[in-house]
Amino acid sequence: MIDDVRGIIERGIHSLHDVLPEIRNLASHPVKLQNSIANLQKKVYDNCYPRLLEDRTDLQVYSGATKI
Repeated sequence: MIDDVRGIIERGIHSLHDVLPEIRNLASHPVKLQNSIANLQKKVYDNCYPRLLEDRTDLQVYSGATKI
């Protein structure tokens, strides 16, 4: 379970590393930078969030949290 969460986080970090050079190059163009950040947020959301939702129940049970 913890390894699954770690894997999700690592994929998100790899996504960041993939786009950081592009973001640095676009730093002098605020609108392009803003669009790149929005694209990154969407990529991380699309890749990680559904998996986190799937694991949420398991995380609550694992941590002893009350299921809502």
